[in-house]
Amino acid sequence: MADDTRAGGRLEDNGGGTLMIRGSLRSDDVVRLYDALPIDARTLRLDLTGVSAVDSAAVAMLLDWRWRQQAIGGALQIEHAPDSLRRLAAIGGVDRLLGIEGITTGATAK
Repeated sequence: MADDTRAGGRLEDNGGGTLMIRGSLRSDDVVRLYDALPIDARTLRLDLTGVSAVDSAAVAMLLDWRWRQQAIGGALQIEHAPDSLRRLAAIGGVDRLLGIEGITTGATAK
């Protein structure tokens, strides 16, 4: 089966505290993924290189996940956030809270 990055978001554990989300990260995907998000007292790295589309639900999910991690002494480090996620977070004034300030060149989700 070919990898379709437009399909609903999938959470993958690459080991060693590194997670990756592939595909879209829109409201339906967020609802489906929410209960699968690991919460523990370690630092989790989340690679968003494979994210093809986002909406405001993605921002809300990432904020909530980060806060839940921090509440138990852990952390969520977001890496390779697509420009569309950066824009939505900046519009909402939460880009600093997510640690994804600024627009970069590179992967852009629609």
